[in-house]
Amino acid sequence: MDIPQSSEKKLYDGKPAPLLCWDIFSDYLARQRSRENDIIFISNFLKDKFCPTLSNWKNRIKNTDAVVITSVGQIIEWVSSGFFTMTGYTKDEALNKKPSFLQGEKTNILQKQEIKDKLFYSKQVDENLINYKKSGKEYLCHIEVEPVFDKKKKLINFIAFEKEVI
Repeated sequence: MDIPQSSEKKLYDGKPAPLLCWDIFSDYLARQRSRENDIIFISNFLKDKFCPTLSNWKNRIKNTDAVVITSVGQIIEWVSSGFFTMTGYTKDEALNKKPSFLQGEKTNILQKQEIKDKLFYSKQVDENLINYKKSGKEYLCHIEVEPVFDKKKKLINFIAFEKEVI
């Protein structure tokens, strides 16, 4: 019995094999694992910290595309695994930059100032803002920023939950 050298070519006429159930499921598992790692990191980060308006943060993570932690000076110190998927920027490309690097020509200047003012006074931010992906494509981003305080109630960080509005 002759066995064809490439059964894939014979079966699929030279086209790539279709996605199998496992391919889709393995992507799902990888995303879940990344999200669980993000939750562990944030849980450790928030330990012994005070966040008066931050409640039910684990569910918030599940309903966001990305989480960003910045310093008081708004320098990015950490981004979740979903940040790359949402923006196209890797963690290394985002670290040590201000989140404003995602803003551009159509980002509303008044909204930017309002956000700066709220952060200056350690207030919660809840805004939709036009941001830009690494590809240059604009997208509407829902941003919720929470101030994070130490045990002595000194502002030490901000944590932002971000979701692309479709």
